[in-house]
Amino acid sequence: MKPPTTNAVLAAKNVQRGLAAKIQETSGLFRKKQKVYMDRLQGHAIKNQDLLIASGAISLHGSEGMSAVEEDMAASRSQLSTQVQQQMDAQTQERTRELADIAKNIASLADLFKDLSSLVIEQGTILDSVEYNIERTADAMEGAVKELKIAQGYQRNTGRRQCIFFLILLIFAAIVLLIFKPRN
Repeated sequence: MKPPTTNAVLAAKNVQRGLAAKIQETSGLFRKKQKVYMDRLQGHAIKNQDLLIASGAISLHGSEGMSAVEEDMAASRSQLSTQVQQQMDAQTQERTRELADIAKNIASLADLFKDLSSLVIEQGTILDSVEYNIERTADAMEGAVKELKIAQGYQRNTGRRQCIFFLILLIFAAIVLLIFKPRN
């Protein structure tokens, strides 16, 4: 299995950020709707009691009717409380799971940054050695250029020297011929 490329890692991070933003947005929306729902439920309970009193089914003075309403209200509250508690437990479990997922993602992200750090250090070392080698090569090239200029001067001088040597040799040969030439 090949290690993920930097593009794949970057894409994974972007997807992860997008999903985290969606989760946060959805969680906020859920909390708002839950608050509206709870307000509505509490409002219905109060309205029901007011309607019963207004219809005459119970009176404000009648303890029997009032206690029945109160019992109904208490039962509704306990049922509502149980439902709310169950919803809160489910939400808590869901958030705990999400937090564990986020913690895992953060841990893997930390590992990625450690790996990236070691790669940066390795690449930095390689770049330093490459830079050092380039500097040495540049210095050697400057020395080579100087030596080529000197060699070029020697080569020019060598052609002149050969010409001078050849002329001296001819003059010497002419002198030897003049000396040893029979005089007729």
